[in-house]
Amino acid sequence: MLLERNQVTVGLVAAVVIAAATAFAVGLSGGAFVPGYAVAVEFANAAGITEGDDVLVAGVRAGRVMDVRLEDGHIVIEVRTSAELPVDSHAAIVTENLLGARAVELVAGDDWDDLLEDSPAAVIPIDRTRVPVDVPELGDATVELLQDADAAALTRLVTSLADVTEGQRDEVGRLLDGLTDVGRTVADDRDALVSLVGRARTVVDAVEDRDDDLVRTIDALGSTVDELAARRDAVRSLLHATRDASQLTGGLLRDHRAELDRVLLEADELVAIVDRHQVDLAHAVAYGGVAFSGFASVGRSGPADNPSWGNIFTTGIGMAGIDAFAGCGGVIDQILDQVLGPAPCPEPDRPTVAGAR
Repeated sequence: MLLERNQVTVGLVAAVVIAAATAFAVGLSGGAFVPGYAVAVEFANAAGITEGDDVLVAGVRAGRVMDVRLEDGHIVIEVRTSAELPVDSHAAIVTENLLGARAVELVAGDDWDDLLEDSPAAVIPIDRTRVPVDVPELGDATVELLQDADAAALTRLVTSLADVTEGQRDEVGRLLDGLTDVGRTVADDRDALVSLVGRARTVVDAVEDRDDDLVRTIDALGSTVDELAARRDAVRSLLHATRDASQLTGGLLRDHRAELDRVLLEADELVAIVDRHQVDLAHAVAYGGVAFSGFASVGRSGPADNPSWGNIFTTGIGMAGIDAFAGCGGVIDQILDQVLGPAPCPEPDRPTVAGAR
């Protein structure tokens, strides 16, 4: 009866209900009614994830997969979650149950000062995501590997290992423990190893930058080696002569040890004497210059030369001067008188007086 009386009203109400239901369905499928914020997660492959799968945080459902699409050769899975996560969070595709259902698990990072929900474009890049290993694919790869392997060689290897380790259980256990300790030490010193590798890279870069200088140095070194090789006989002779001289010197020192010790002792005493009279030696050297200058001037008397300059060394003797030996009546003159006969001595020159006869 209602349809007969108000068909327009009923049609409008029905249209509104259908439109509302359609909008709700579209919004529900598009995630409009899923609480939280959107995050784009990049993976190497989808690994079986489809739209509508769960999003897990610490093992608890905290959102839903909204879209799976291919971009630039990798998979982008858009999820929506209400969990607070830092911007350096990680993501992984995990198996949710024994039936093989897959889910996206979000793992919180460490930078809690910046949150994903506050980021203008919440993205977890592919270098912070991982996908599970597909067991069937792993089995196929294992089968192919075993098919390509040399069964006989593998059997010999296993047999050799069994023979070597027979009765060596304790030693093998200690070896494995040692390898574990080495791995743990390497893990603990990871930063130091990374720094060492970085420094090694710096050294390699520096050497690479100076490769021309190194080449020239190596060439020069090669020329030097070639020159030494060309003069090998001369170098050998020099080394032998040096060895013989060293042996001869050692023998001389050993045979004349006492004389050398005595000479060194006397030299030490002389050095001590000179050390005690340093002031006197300095004065003597200082006065020597003046004395030499004085003796150098005796050869001149005024502006003319003095031929009798040597008399200054003999006249100061007095009666024992040069005349007492070589003068008239001297020792030499008396000997000549006895051998040759007497000879008159010349009279000394007397000054001539004007008018004298």
